[in-house]
Amino acid sequence: MNVDDAVTQVFARLATGELTQTADVHEDGWEAMLPSGEVVVRSRLQAEAVPLITLGRPAVAYIERWTTHVNRALRYVATYAIEKIEASSGED
Repeated sequence: MNVDDAVTQVFARLATGELTQTADVHEDGWEAMLPSGEVVVRSRLQAEAVPLITLGRPAVAYIERWTTHVNRALRYVATYAIEKIEASSGED
């Protein structure tokens, strides 16, 4: 699977409300609604961004298009992932 497909897969999964089963996520922060209607908290969205962050710098161009999505939760995941990728690569 290429990077574009991997990014698309993460956001498609989130749009349908399919969340990863991360038991160690401390549920905390403001709430947002996914396109599916499921309400999630900020810390859950941050956990859902981890697969994007793991893709690293090559994924940024594909993640950027999600920063303007109509859904606030998906925009946050995209923005958060890009910020973490850039921070880990030493860029501001």
